[in-house]
Amino acid sequence: MFFIDTLKEKADFYGAPQSAFAFHFYMIQAVAFFLCLWVFMSWDMSILALLPVDAFERPTRQLLYSYWQTPWYYYLTGQFIYQFVERPTVEILAFIQQIIIVVSTLGMLGIVPRLMARIALVCAAHLVGLFLLGNATMDASFVMLIFLLLVLSIAPRENFYLLGRRWTPFELSERYHWPAFQIVFFLVFYYCIAAINKLVDVGPLWASEASLNQYSEVAIQGSMFASGRGTTLWFTDILQNSTLATFLAYFVLIVELITPLMLIFPRLIPLFLISMAGMHFCIYLNHSYGYFVNIATDFLGMPYTLLLLTCPQTQRFIPKAWREKMGIKTAP
Repeated sequence: MFFIDTLKEKADFYGAPQSAFAFHFYMIQAVAFFLCLWVFMSWDMSILALLPVDAFERPTRQLLYSYWQTPWYYYLTGQFIYQFVERPTVEILAFIQQIIIVVSTLGMLGIVPRLMARIALVCAAHLVGLFLLGNATMDASFVMLIFLLLVLSIAPRENFYLLGRRWTPFELSERYHWPAFQIVFFLVFYYCIAAINKLVDVGPLWASEASLNQYSEVAIQGSMFASGRGTTLWFTDILQNSTLATFLAYFVLIVELITPLMLIFPRLIPLFLISMAGMHFCIYLNHSYGYFVNIATDFLGMPYTLLLLTCPQTQRFIPKAWREKMGIKTAP
């Protein structure tokens, strides 16, 4: 618990002031539950029960298990229980998914939200672990979603907005600060590790060898078939310019590598996170592959407290009563 206590009490992430507005955590609560609701209403996890048992054997995917046979999520998401009980049926997986949908709705409405976050975390992590173990792909949206639920699960009970209780969106407190810090800290780790993996797997010339212009050509060809993903043709046409595609690849690689600067210079956070959100949106335009959970998480990490309190233009968004309470004087 030392790491969590450090984030709560000692981390001066946002600069001045260290305290954060309650509405920032309210945003995290509402958006995280909404994303969980949206994701599990969009995906049908119950079909995993139709896969043969040997599809979930740990040594089958040698690419991932070249360094270890058993991945960490095999234990953390409870996949080991199927060594002792029968594998779930379609009905059981559908029921678990329905539980996630219900508790996400309740949490978004402010009904015992921390308990709902913990139930959603356990159920969602189990289904995601099952998905990863039985499928050869890894969806980054799941990683972001599970982390957001984890942040809600360990947050103080008094942080949440509750149905029937008066909300205090402009209350300043350190307890609202550390959940937002955890999100940005995770994003720094997530993006920087992604860049390091590119360099380790491919090398310093990854951006030159990425050939984003060729991916655009493939996207256009795929969009010609009804079974293929849709794509935005005008955008893919622009990315077919090899010079532009190489520049964007280098830009993304460099930004990912230097994301730790966000922890040192909080005022650079908007620049970094908007760049990353823009990258995800460009992927959507090019391949119609939605990184909407990632984009939403990027915006949840923005330093809203710092922006509102240090900028005269944004101070006006704080209601007059709260400005007087905090001693903020704005120009007429």
